[in-house]
Amino acid sequence: MTNFVVKTLANAAALAVAIWLVSGITLEDDTSKGHQALSLILVALIFGLVNLIVKPVVKLLSLPLFVLTLGLFTI
Repeated sequence: MTNFVVKTLANAAALAVAIWLVSGITLEDDTSKGHQALSLILVALIFGLVNLIVKPVVKLLSLPLFVLTLGLFTI
C-alpha cells in the first residue's frame, strides 16, 4: 500500500513538472492551490489505476516475445 502511495505522489509531482514545463498542458482550475494539488493527485490516481489494469495485460501479451528472445526483450 505504501508503494502505491509513493508512486501516486511521484506521478503527481511529475504531472506538476510537466504542466510547468510544457505549454500545451494546462490545469484548468479557478480555485485555490489546494484544489489544484487535489486535482493533480486525482489525475495521478487515475493514471495509477490504469497502469494497474493495463500492465498485467501487456505483460501477458508480450509473453511469447519474451520466450522467443529468451528474456532479452525485457532489457
